[in-house]
Amino acid sequence: MVTADATADALSLLSAHAVRTRAHRLLDIGLNDKLPHFRVDLGRLDDAVDRVLAATRTAYPKFEIPFHSRWRHFEAGGVRQTVVELDEAFLFVTAAGDGSCLAVLSDADSDVGQVAYEMTLLVKRVGVHLGSSPRTDLPSGG
Repeated sequence: MVTADATADALSLLSAHAVRTRAHRLLDIGLNDKLPHFRVDLGRLDDAVDRVLAATRTAYPKFEIPFHSRWRHFEAGGVRQTVVELDEAFLFVTAAGDGSCLAVLSDADSDVGQVAYEMTLLVKRVGVHLGSSPRTDLPSGG
């Protein structure tokens, strides 16, 4: 039988702070090459940024991005999931809660339909717990 304390402990893992803390921990583990199935290669970060910029330029050639695309993006509707195809991986990003998202990086030979499906199931189960308050510490003008 699961106790109330165990349930509360498990639910606490779904807070935005807990997710960020664990994401940083996983990044540190990955940077130390200790992830058994994944590799962190910051040398490829520029390529990923270039691909995102290229997709943005295609959608918004003059970079006149509608306000909703920059602020509170996931409350505006429309985009539910984005998949970026890299040379040796896929990056999936999907809305996961109020002001938050779930990102998954998979191998190039992954079943992308299965990954997207599993992400959707996960978000349906826990997305309500993944909300994040809007940032208030942004510099003026952007």
